[in-house]
Amino acid sequence: MLVSAGVLWLISRLYAMRMLDRDYQTEKMFVNNASHEINNPLTAIQGECEVGLLRDYSAQEYQDILRRIAHEAERVVTIMRELLQFSHVRSGEEMTELEPVNIASLLQSLTEGRCELDCKSDFTVSADAHLLRMAFHNLINNAIKYSDGKPVSITVSDHLVVIRDQGIGIPKDDLPHIFEPFYRASNTGSVMGHGVGLALAKAILEKHGAKVSVESQQGEGTTVCVAFR
Repeated sequence: MLVSAGVLWLISRLYAMRMLDRDYQTEKMFVNNASHEINNPLTAIQGECEVGLLRDYSAQEYQDILRRIAHEAERVVTIMRELLQFSHVRSGEEMTELEPVNIASLLQSLTEGRCELDCKSDFTVSADAHLLRMAFHNLINNAIKYSDGKPVSITVSDHLVVIRDQGIGIPKDDLPHIFEPFYRASNTGSVMGHGVGLALAKAILEKHGAKVSVESQQGEGTTVCVAFR
């Protein structure tokens, strides 16, 4: 019995150490990625300021410099806003401002000429309307952004929302990581993005009791399924 107890204690200690190390590595990667994403636009702003101080420019040239600075500053603001939202959703705090949200109406307001919406069976969920709208906004925008100009379709049926695109798809090795903050698939190329939108959408939807799953084939498109209980 003493030997068994000792073995169990040793196993539990090793498991705890392994979990702590994994959490530490995850946290370290998150901080590194966040720092990298924020550093890029800040470096660009610093560069534009240095260029602007080199010599006298025409009014139009100064406007171009300020326009580029404003664009990079907006990138920083967007990243920080998404990080704050992500932190708030993941904090474990209970949602208090819940109201009935009609899914078809919500999706209709988000698509309007950008996607094909097919409502086979409408339903309503009790939700934080602002957060739920943000989650679907991120998923739909992501599908459109990587659709390579091809149609995006959304189907609503029996507490299930399915978002399909026929775009660039997700490489097999990247698929398990797409909901990690700041992770971007290897084939996204020059498409602008911060890598927070999908992580935020998943966190919000799970907060509302929904399950999010993704199927994708590189070069053939991606299907995102959101199943509400």
